Amino acid sequence: MHFTIKPTSFSCNLNCDYCFYLPKGDDFLPKSTMKEDTLEIFVKKYIQACDSHVFFTWQGESLCLWDLIFIKRQ
Repeated sequence: MHFTIKPTSFSCNLNCDYCFYLPKGDDFLPKSTMKEDTLEIFVKKYIQACDSHVFFTWQGESLCLWDLIFIKRQ
């Protein structure tokens, strides 16, 4: 099982040329950020559901805009 987590949604301001995600942002309004408790619940349930190795992919904008303290805590 593998998930790509995008807690900041369409709030990214990097405007990378290769981005497949940001151009779709106008289709999903209002723009919002995932609540920390929602992400925490997801992470715990994901770990419980995995048989062995656990992998997380944090999309680039997430590391720039999401609270790094939360990521380090997990």
